[in-house]
Amino acid sequence: MKIAFIGHSVAIRNCIEILQHTPNEVVAIFTHPKEGHQRDLAIYEERKELFGDYAYDVFDAFDDYGIPVIEYQDLSQKTEIDQLKSYDPQAVITVGCRDILKANFIEQFEHVFNLHPYFLPYYRGAGIDSWLILQGQSPSTQYATCHYISPRIDAGKIIATLPYAVPENAKPIDIFKVRMDTLGPLLIKALDNITSDQPVYSEQDESQSMYYPRLNTLRDGKIEFSQWGGQEISLFIRAFSYPYEGAWFLLNAEKVHVHESSFTPLKNIHPYGVGLIVRKDTTGIFVMVKDGLIKISALVQNGDDFDLKKIKIGKRICS
Repeated sequence: MKIAFIGHSVAIRNCIEILQHTPNEVVAIFTHPKEGHQRDLAIYEERKELFGDYAYDVFDAFDDYGIPVIEYQDLSQKTEIDQLKSYDPQAVITVGCRDILKANFIEQFEHVFNLHPYFLPYYRGAGIDSWLILQGQSPSTQYATCHYISPRIDAGKIIATLPYAVPENAKPIDIFKVRMDTLGPLLIKALDNITSDQPVYSEQDESQSMYYPRLNTLRDGKIEFSQWGGQEISLFIRAFSYPYEGAWFLLNAEKVHVHESSFTPLKNIHPYGVGLIVRKDTTGIFVMVKDGLIKISALVQNGDDFDLKKIKIGKRICS
């Protein structure tokens, strides 16, 4: 089967390599314009010790595998649809595609499906790694889902699912790596199903569907020390931790980002004490919250390690 990919990320590389052991052929990769990759590539470079081999520039696929990589502007346009059709793919597969494919595109190809790293219909949308952490799903078993693409987001018939384990105390980078490793085997399972004599598909239960928006750390990552309990704050800090900039609070009107925390429950906390910095050591500061004491550490300001000398014990933190 001739396959064309739309999207980006190391998952495309993983899919290419697993397909090399099958009769299938990857004929082209279509991806959003190169300027739209720059933020991801900058994060890969800045945090390469975290990403390791999971940082991949999809434009390298031509040198690595001889597969053409084409930038697209608008896949609803006939000229771009015709360009993709010129490669004669029997299946068009999206992996991390940033655009919503419209009906006039979908109807042009025999198979158009998506490799979605989460369980459908319960986890539609993007940024699910952080949402899983916020919901306490670490550790847990999750399921990547391959589904046909329909004009509605993440709503098409399910072709195949594959489980993976979210580790305990996971940060987003940990879930990212696990799910990237899952999508290649999921693709093989999906291809086996659609090429079988009796393929089996399942409809999604719309009564169970939930859509989650992509989170932006700089906008959404504010820690509400005065409103949340210690466990809620700890989950929030992990959910916005590496590879992201980190949840944050304000100090002298400037953001201080946080990547680590630990919580000790305490009784008899008066509301007036909530938000007070009551202790610090060489690694972090201790803040009173409504149900105990939370230590926040791995502090960063303007991309550099935060100088704890700026923190005065007895001051109230700005959330």
